[in-house]
Amino acid sequence: MDTREIEELKRNMQVVRDLFKDQQRTEFIVATIPNMMAISESMRLIDELRKESIPVHYVFVNQIQQENDHCTFCSTRRKEQQANLSFVDKTFTNMKLSKIQVRSPQ
Repeated sequence: MDTREIEELKRNMQVVRDLFKDQQRTEFIVATIPNMMAISESMRLIDELRKESIPVHYVFVNQIQQENDHCTFCSTRRKEQQANLSFVDKTFTNMKLSKIQVRSPQ
């Protein structure tokens, strides 16, 4: 790359940075799943977005296990997820949360 191309790249990066910070045009919506590693990564992402003044107000939690008394694995998974969802509720108090259950194929 020559100097001209590098300067053009810098200008383009600044345009993108400005767009990300424009609350009228852009907002990040964080999607996670109810396991602690994913939740921790989402927390880190939100912290970094806020440090950069990038708007983020929503968290979607996907793949929540439905209640199923006929499946031991499902019941165990749901119990673990419920504990993790409790942590989500306590951690993301200033966020709008949407919790989305797994749909069984029919």
